[in-house]
Amino acid sequence: MSRKLFTKEEDSILIDKYSTLSNTELESIFEGRHTREQIKWRAKALGLNKVPKTMVRINATKAGTWTEEEKNLLREQYPIGGLEFLVESLGRSPSNIRHKAFRMGIHLDYEVFCQHCANGPKHHTDEAKEKISQANKGKEFTEEHKRKIGDAQRGEKNHGWKDGSSFLPYPAEFNNKLKRRIRKRDFHQCVLCNSKIKLVIHHIDEDKNNCVESNLITLCLPCHNKYHTSKDQELVYNMKMFFLEHVGSVS
Repeated sequence: MSRKLFTKEEDSILIDKYSTLSNTELESIFEGRHTREQIKWRAKALGLNKVPKTMVRINATKAGTWTEEEKNLLREQYPIGGLEFLVESLGRSPSNIRHKAFRMGIHLDYEVFCQHCANGPKHHTDEAKEKISQANKGKEFTEEHKRKIGDAQRGEKNHGWKDGSSFLPYPAEFNNKLKRRIRKRDFHQCVLCNSKIKLVIHHIDEDKNNCVESNLITLCLPCHNKYHTSKDQELVYNMKMFFLEHVGSVS
C-alpha cells in the first residue's frame, strides 16, 4: 500500500485505534476515504495488530452459519459475477462470500472468469488509483536504486520463487511437434483470453517432466506470466480447475 494514500494524521489514528476497533469501524471514522482492505494493509505496513479482546468481539459480530436460501442465492449469482449484489443482499463481506463459494465448489462462468483474468481484481477505488498515479508521475530512480530493487527481488527473495524449477531443462519429448499438437487442439489461441499471438505451452501441474497432453495447455505470454506471478491463490486455483475442465472437454 502506498504511503501517499494515508496522511500523517490518518496514520496517527490507525496507530491509536487499530488495536481496539474493527476495520469496519475505522472505515466509518475515515468517512469512506479508505476501504477496509486498504486499512488492513496500511496497518500491516505499520506493524499494527488487534488485541485478542477486539478479535473476539469482531468474530462474535460476524455473520453466522449460511442458510439454504443464502447458499441458493450464492449458486445463482456468484458464477455470473454478482459479488457486489451478494454483498448488498446478504450483508456479508466479499472475502466471506468468495471463501464460501470456494468451499462449495462454485466457480465463475467462463466469460466472467476470462474478464476477471484479463482485468485483474479491483483492489483500489478510482480515487485511490488516481492518487497513486499522481504520486508516481515524473518519479525517477537512480541507477543505484534500480539495482537495489533488482537485488531485493532476485532469486529466492522473489515471491514467485519455486525452488529454482525455472532453471531446470525441459525433457526431450517437450518438442515443437508436441507444442504444435497442443496449439492445434486449443484452436491456436489462449484458452483464457482467446489471443492468437505470443502463445506458449503451459504445464498445468507445473512439472516440466510431465508432458502428457492432458497436462499441457495453450496460453498467451501475458496470461502465462499472470498465472506464475499472481499472489491471489484463489485465482490460481480457479485457473487450474478451468485448465483441467478445458482439457477434458477437448480431449
